[in-house]
Amino acid sequence: PEGPGICMPYGFIADDGKTAYSIKNSLRFTSTPNVIFRIVTASAKDPWDTKPTIGTYNTDYRPGYDGSEWRKTKFIEPTYIGDRLAGMDGWLLEPKPDSGEQERAWFGLAHTGGTFSPMIAIQVFTFQQGTDDLTELTPPPERVLPRWKELSKTIRPMLE
Repeated sequence: PEGPGICMPYGFIADDGKTAYSIKNSLRFTSTPNVIFRIVTASAKDPWDTKPTIGTYNTDYRPGYDGSEWRKTKFIEPTYIGDRLAGMDGWLLEPKPDSGEQERAWFGLAHTGGTFSPMIAIQVFTFQQGTDDLTELTPPPERVLPRWKELSKTIRPMLE
């Protein structure tokens, strides 16, 4: 594509600076359907002042859980959004040994851009086995994030 905009896995969003936009897309890998990546973009002149956290809830950042069954850890995972390094900040709930639980849950958020360049945010959500047609347990971040990191390098904010 030519001209300013954002080149994403789904195509190109032109941004000549005259029209403000805010777009939200979701994707998931067929091999790990329990994990949803939400991509949020907004132009540098976005009049709605779209935040990287749009569409998330307090429970996404502070999940309720039974501490006798689960162990919560926080993580910061380096990831690229195009050629810009961003820290994916998140948490992981894993079952404690002998709890009888098998399922895990995790959440992550990373973003770049802002005042003078398009904002691009990545939000990661997980869904437990049995939700809709999900038949497998939620995979750990280390099984999913390497594949995401390769894809995220293809996102390109094109400023000129």
